[in-house]
Amino acid sequence: MGYPAHRMRFTVDVVATERARNRCRERLELLARSNQDTMSVRREAVAELKRVIGFDRWCVPLVDPDSLVSHTGVAETDHIPALDRLQLLDARLGEPNTGAAIARRRDRVGLLSATTRGDLARSRRWRETLESYGTGDELRVVAADERGCWARFDLWRDAADPPFTVEDVQLLRDVSRSLGQSVRRATVYPGDEVPAPPRETGVLLVDTDRQVRASTPAVREWFQMLNTARVHFKDGLPSVVWSTVGRLLAIEDGEDPQRAVQVRVRGLDGRWAVVEAGRLDGMPDVVALTVHAAGPRQILDLFCRACGLTRREHEIVALVVDGLDTRAIAKRLSISHYTVQEHLQSAFGKLGVSSRLDLTTRIIAQGS
Repeated sequence: MGYPAHRMRFTVDVVATERARNRCRERLELLARSNQDTMSVRREAVAELKRVIGFDRWCVPLVDPDSLVSHTGVAETDHIPALDRLQLLDARLGEPNTGAAIARRRDRVGLLSATTRGDLARSRRWRETLESYGTGDELRVVAADERGCWARFDLWRDAADPPFTVEDVQLLRDVSRSLGQSVRRATVYPGDEVPAPPRETGVLLVDTDRQVRASTPAVREWFQMLNTARVHFKDGLPSVVWSTVGRLLAIEDGEDPQRAVQVRVRGLDGRWAVVEAGRLDGMPDVVALTVHAAGPRQILDLFCRACGLTRREHEIVALVVDGLDTRAIAKRLSISHYTVQEHLQSAFGKLGVSSRLDLTTRIIAQGS
């Protein structure tokens, strides 16, 4: 991740033809059916979009579909030194064109020049961070399908270049679902990692001025493991720190309080972690952030959502992971043994497993 010294410039005089846009849509639909990891899927999607739209900087963070907190970005941008400030502001619903606001809208596309009516300085996020890097217009789309939001594509042009067009916005609107399907499939793609032994819970204390007050050795180990793009973050703190803290601050101001301050993140070793933020009694200016191994239920909930299990299938699979056999499940849910087996076979097919042992091994191996 980094801002290339010799950037590929785009020619603003050449408008992409509708044929090129249709070809882009087709390629992204094919990508949605591929079996790749999240890093490869995002880079390939960006390459397709760049051929048609044209932009100088970009960032594609993943999004937890339940909390809508962003994390684990891959990018080519020089905004990294200002990432802490950017993430805190991007968690707010009242700011123009924030990732948090776009993820909650029916129209999953946001254009900064449109929301600010051509005056980018109306955006505090742009005014206090992006402007100093010579950044101009911003076009964002949430990669979302019928099962939730899975990532966000942030595209930026230079201040000297013209803003994005109506056609650019429409293209991203058209491909939002394909992008969502691509990242969703990649999110639960098994991969080749061999999970390491469980890690102990890590704790980080930061104050309202974004300064580290204290940290445990374990949390630093977690941060290295969760830095899948191997970015040189300021103070070694990955973006998920500030997006999670930003969600907490937004909730404290009454913004979407029903969503938990929690995000599930997959690390370099194949394990899933849970990052959470909260306040400490007697320390009003300090936020405590914890990182711990995800439990089987937390991983299972994500997998069931990503794989499209029905409510009943999810319920039965969760009981299997808890150790219940068919007879106990049937009694618990007041259904027949046959119905339990029928739901299990359907769920196994969607999850890509062949047996109860295969299911529990896969889930437990990726968490605590």
